[in-house]
Amino acid sequence: MVLVDTTVWIDFFSDRNEPHVVTLQELIENEEDLSLCSVILAEVLQGIRSDTDFIKTKEYVCDLIFLPMRQATFLRSAEIYRSLRKKGIT
Repeated sequence: MVLVDTTVWIDFFSDRNEPHVVTLQELIENEEDLSLCSVILAEVLQGIRSDTDFIKTKEYVCDLIFLPMRQATFLRSAEIYRSLRKKGIT
């Protein structure tokens, strides 16, 4: 299963020719299990201006595997980010 980040989805739905979009397209073609979480779902949908595009995108992403996340997930995420930032990795 692959958790696809917001930027990848936005570029995918915007038909951008980026390496990460090509990778996502390959995952889709290979019928890999793709997932998203609440934050990614909100970020992808909130930026869509057209009602038609919103409905189309919502239908697409709602067919993906939804990963519910608890507070502990976000706390651990912050700890990992801080640890990497101290090492100069962002």
